[in-house]
Parts: sequence; structure tokens; C-alpha cells
Amino acid sequence: MPIVLKLVGFTQDNKSYQINDGFIGPINLKLIHGLFIHWDLTTNDIEKIKIITDSEQIKNPDKVFEIEENEERLFFVFTSDRDVRIKLLNIFSSKGTEVNKDFKPDDSFRTKPTLRLENADPEISKPLTQKKLDPVQQLTPDIIELMNVKSVSLFSDPDFKSLVNIYLRKPELFSTLSQYVQSGNVIEESFIPPKTIDQLTSDELEHYQQLADKLKHLELGVTNEVLINRLIFFSGHLNLTVRSILCESVTN
Repeated sequence: MPIVLKLVGFTQDNKSYQINDGFIGPINLKLIHGLFIHWDLTTNDIEKIKIITDSEQIKNPDKVFEIEENEERLFFVFTSDRDVRIKLLNIFSSKGTEVNKDFKPDDSFRTKPTLRLENADPEISKPLTQKKLDPVQQLTPDIIELMNVKSVSLFSDPDFKSLVNIYLRKPELFSTLSQYVQSGNVIEESFIPPKTIDQLTSDELEHYQQLADKLKHLELGVTNEVLINRLIFFSGHLNLTVRSILCESVTN
């Protein structure tokens, strides 16, 4: 079932519905809207529906998602309009399947008491400015539900789960990585004037190839020739070479 359309929210019986379809190929928001129009929704109803995938709401109607046979693409269908939700519920209950889910809050999500700064300096405790703060947006059940949908979609991303796992085991790596992807000025005069690959002796070429081999497992997405040329430019400095390639990949 490569495509799953999941209706956000539960009924009074704590039931949820989703539509499974074996669609394979390119799909975009227009096609999904056309499907709901085929199921008797109006264009006015469609304007009140949000479609979410990969933790983001799809806003570009022409953005294409390639659905492969060996993957499952989950599209969350959300609306805060009561009448449209009733129509969607009728569609999902007749075209889709029922999903039961019981949810009980875990004690670990309870708010911990706030720490008190009993000996704080009164001057330090003063606000930085006296500017009146904008009113805080009220977290309505609809807003919370939409935020939860985005979070659930994000939590299902294997790359995000890998990042969380790394953060729990080695959080210091994130600050190190941020230094690699931040642009910075390098004093070019501090390096020996670079050569080209053609100007290298066989021993020098072997030396730079050995350095390039040390970086290949990082899968930086550049050819061996680009990697060696960058190493030559930075006189064999591995950190600066990696940082330069990463910065280019971020800005391009």
C-alpha cells in the first residue's frame, strides 16, 4: 500500500480512519484534491483542508512526490471546519478502513516544578526591556492536533530518529558539525601556493589520494578529482577540505 491517506482526529468511540491505495508513480496536491472532489467534496470544502506529509503542510499544488513500489507515503488529512470534517469522516468510513487506538498520557510527560532563584540579584532579575509583549496565541485543540500531526510525521522520519539517537549518545557532535557547515574566511596566504593535479609528482599524487581515501566514507557527494583538487588547495588540511565542501553543499 504505497499511499495512506489518514484522517486526523478520533471519533467519540476513539476510532480513526485511513484510506490505503496501491498508487505508484508521481502524485501532487492537485491529484489528491481531485480525488476528494471525485468523492463529492466541493472546491470550497477543499480550501478548508490541509494535507501534511514529511511533517510539513503541502502548499505548492504542483510539487511532485514520487511514490515507489517499496515505500509507503503517509498523507495526513486535517480540517478545523466541523462540517467539512463530517464529510471527510463519511468518505473515510466508507472508502477506508477503521483504526482503533487507545491513548493514555504517560507520567513522564507531566510538567516538572519550575526551579526558583531565591538568591537572584534584583538588578539581574529585571526584564531587558519594558516593551509590552504581544498576546500569546491560545493553543486551541485544533492547533495542538495539527502540531501533533506534524510531530508524528517527523518522528516517523528515520533520519530524524537517527539524529535523536546521536544527540542522546554524543550531543557534542552537533556543535562540532555546526562549525563544519558555517562559512568562514581562510587566510589563503598561509598556505603554500597550490598546484594542479597535472603538476603533482607521483609521490605527491599518491599522498593526496591517500588523504582522499580517508574522506570517502563521509560520502560528501563530490568526485575523487574534486576531492583531490580541494585537498591540494588546502595543502592536505582535512578539516578545511571537508568544511569547504559542506559549506558549498549547504549554500547551493
